[in-house]
Amino acid sequence: MANTNAPAGFQACTSFGVAYTPPLMRVAFAAGDSVAAFKGSMVILTGAVDTDGVTPVVTVAATTDDKLAGAVQSFDPQRAGNWSTYYKPASTRMYAYIPRDPRCLYMIQEDSVGGNIPVATAIGQNCNFTTEVGNTITGVSTEQLDSSTAANTATLPLRLVQPINRADNDPTSAGSNGGWIVSLNLSDITTLEGT
Repeated sequence: MANTNAPAGFQACTSFGVAYTPPLMRVAFAAGDSVAAFKGSMVILTGAVDTDGVTPVVTVAATTDDKLAGAVQSFDPQRAGNWSTYYKPASTRMYAYIPRDPRCLYMIQEDSVGGNIPVATAIGQNCNFTTEVGNTITGVSTEQLDSSTAANTATLPLRLVQPINRADNDPTSAGSNGGWIVSLNLSDITTLEGT
């Protein structure tokens, strides 16, 4: 049975594929950041701090970035004065919360473009993710695993840990959009080169 095709970006989880809330750090998106961000968007540090002089500034990660900071798990619309906004619109200053533990695990759907990630051989391989588009109605990310990139390539940003062990997840059926648990292969905390 094929899975429901419902991308939701990166959702923090346990090793069993159960959603949970890890310790989170507040980060800021600058008012001049022209890229929209969503719940589940992977981000990187910009090297700057917010106007308070403390809060790190982030931006949505590109698929070519190699120092991932974590994925947005929630926003703080009250601090931004946007009570009705469930995502960060382009060019809007806003606060968000991300896990800063480089060992954090995430659930994410694969795009199954070019075929599925081969379950029999992919555990422990690395993989890339797709470009953020986002859903402005739900505020949820549309980032997915880029199925066709799974390989033993050190420069890919994500590590495939295992398929999500859940009755509604079958990563082996054709075009399945299977759910996977991944970790950060290229974390800004563990990389030897600073941001």
